[in-house]
Amino acid sequence: MISKGKAARIFSCRLDGSDVQTWCGGGMDNPVEVDFLSTGEMIGSVNIFLGRPRVDCLVHWVDGGAYPRFDQACVAEFPKTGPLMPPMTRFGHVAVSGMTRYRSKEFGPEYRDNVFTTLFNTHKVARSVVTRDGATFRTTEHEFLVSDDPDFHPTDVLEDADGSLLVIDTGGWFRIGCPVSKVAKPDIHGAIYRIRRKGAHKVKDPRGRFLDAARLTPAALARHLDDARPVVRERVIDRLALAGIDAIGTLEDVLAERSAESLTRRVSAVWSLSRIDKDASLGPLRAALADPAAEVRVAASRSLGTRGDHQAMPQLIGLLTGDKSSAVRRGAATAFGPDSRDIGSLGGVQHKGSDGGLAAGGVGAFGDRPVRGTRVVVRGDPGQRCGCDQTAAVRSPSGDPACRAGGIGPDVRGGLTRELVVPLLDTDDPGPAAGGPGGDRTPPGVG
Repeated sequence: MISKGKAARIFSCRLDGSDVQTWCGGGMDNPVEVDFLSTGEMIGSVNIFLGRPRVDCLVHWVDGGAYPRFDQACVAEFPKTGPLMPPMTRFGHVAVSGMTRYRSKEFGPEYRDNVFTTLFNTHKVARSVVTRDGATFRTTEHEFLVSDDPDFHPTDVLEDADGSLLVIDTGGWFRIGCPVSKVAKPDIHGAIYRIRRKGAHKVKDPRGRFLDAARLTPAALARHLDDARPVVRERVIDRLALAGIDAIGTLEDVLAERSAESLTRRVSAVWSLSRIDKDASLGPLRAALADPAAEVRVAASRSLGTRGDHQAMPQLIGLLTGDKSSAVRRGAATAFGPDSRDIGSLGGVQHKGSDGGLAAGGVGAFGDRPVRGTRVVVRGDPGQRCGCDQTAAVRSPSGDPACRAGGIGPDVRGGLTRELVVPLLDTDDPGPAAGGPGGDRTPPGVG
């Protein structure tokens, strides 16, 4: 049991069910499904997102993010470093259900990394074209599949290995809670529909069954890191990770390629390295922080944060304060925390933004706005939050912003004391005085 709260949460765990952690949470009644972009950033569908107005939507789930809800007791369960996080895509009241990110090129290159979402009430599958918007995303919606059958209720959509889409239709049996399903119709069975592009060619060996991956050398496997078949690509990433230290040299060579054509290979190499639990894999991941592609830098930041690599902190601070990409700055901010010493590494760092972004909690930016939902979460002994005298620092009007950011971690565990908080009120910085690190400046109509 890691939570007794009443608010919904997004959890993560290992494949064996261990290491359960809270990713984020707040104002959603029914978070339905999540999927990941190639960079490791998470997007999910929500049925009943309790902002103002209430909406069904897609959400960019930010590590440590707090999301709005009418019930303030739910929101109070989460540390807040500023405004509550908004939805990414608003569908209205449509009973959003399952979703998936499209990985193949079989529908055409313009479809790759699109998100497909099933809309139960309106009998549709929506296609969302995802583009970066600062440190988050925006989407443009298109109707992909529409039915005029009132008993057609799409509830999930999956990408098969050959690039076709499988749409799951529940049929007419469900009748609880949805205005278009007031009468049960168990005689109307559901179905599974396969959608292919007209004129699509047959994909040869879509799952790579004839690829004898267990017998291939790391160098031979690495040639498939950008395989056009997504399932094969994932198998190769896993197989190189299983090869362990024997694959590190090959993966380091892939990361050294740096050409635009090798982008997918380099991102895939980062994920293989992130799963090799050996110190020797950390050096290539640190080198990836200097990759010319923002996608690689975001993936490497996430990997190093998950691995808790304290030696990467100087490079991550450089990204946090100087990278041109808001997404990379956010990724660097969320990488701080697995090691208690990391907060000490932030000493003296000032965020480039004009509203005290880092002082408010080690944040990047959503567009031109700080990502205050991204917090520095310190794991470990609350008595080792950073290597400096935290109480002395916050007493000073110009106190170390890293120490103020460090106060967020203890708050997660209930260790933030009155003695640490009260001196924050005696400052010219409106952020801490407004409500702790960053304040709780919820915008009108939210929360």
